[in-house]
Amino acid sequence: MADSLTSESASSAEALNTLAWIDREGHAEAIAIPPRNYIYAQLSPDGKQVALNSRDESSDIWIYDLQFKSLRRLTLDPSSNIGPLWAPDGRLAFTRVVNGIQEISVQAADLSGPAEQLSLLSDNAKYPTSFSADGQTLIYHTSTFGYDMWSLSLDGENKSTQQLLANPDQRETNGALSPNERWIAFESDQSGQLEIYVSPFPELNTVRIQISEGGGSRPRWNPDGSELFYIKQYEPELSGALMKVTINGESDNDSGGFISSTPEMLFENNFIAPNAGHQVYDISADGQRFLMIQSQDQSAR
Repeated sequence: MADSLTSESASSAEALNTLAWIDREGHAEAIAIPPRNYIYAQLSPDGKQVALNSRDESSDIWIYDLQFKSLRRLTLDPSSNIGPLWAPDGRLAFTRVVNGIQEISVQAADLSGPAEQLSLLSDNAKYPTSFSADGQTLIYHTSTFGYDMWSLSLDGENKSTQQLLANPDQRETNGALSPNERWIAFESDQSGQLEIYVSPFPELNTVRIQISEGGGSRPRWNPDGSELFYIKQYEPELSGALMKVTINGESDNDSGGFISSTPEMLFENNFIAPNAGHQVYDISADGQRFLMIQSQDQSAR
């Protein structure tokens, strides 16, 4: 299956975007970052830096320091580098594409060491989406059979993969481990449109609980595990709502032990959420603010 990078880049080739913090009431606080064609934004574990994928003259990973208000380029090679994800130890995992061949690599954010290849080279699309707390398990999705979810064990020198979900007629992507690592939230189009589901981890095939209503993508957990957020996309593309469900605990019932509230809208906004690939927003450590990409015109309002 062809990677979604080509169509995504082409549709936003001239975009100039910025960053903003948005609180739960929808109030935006602009971040003083030079406008570029940013696609993805991810907070570092200490909350002091933001990793970004910029798609202007080339597709590269950049890092913005929130304290010193400085922007620097992380990936310096001529390949396309896509979808950054912070590891708990402060390194960055991302997809590297060289002549159509893809791999997942990890790179020290301070460039103190060379990039390390994590996955096998292939022409399948691969996007890292979630790390376990100890950094030893990486969740990613790939285009092996449609789009499917896998885990990669990084324990020791012998890296091994495990298939989590693989349904040839369904897209199952953007897996996000819960803070207690008992659950994984993901998006699937099994109903004909993308919706958010939660399943036990790592036995995803045992139970599947639908969380969203009327569409949803990009699930993210509140760092304290009390809530699950997702994006409900509108038309046109640069329009949508951030939704939340409250996690009400666990019990021994048909839901497999997972109980959540009905979805509630937090706010509507014209944040950037292209319909492809990877996580496009992040959450502050206290769960009260959301880091989002906005068009330059929107952020100036």
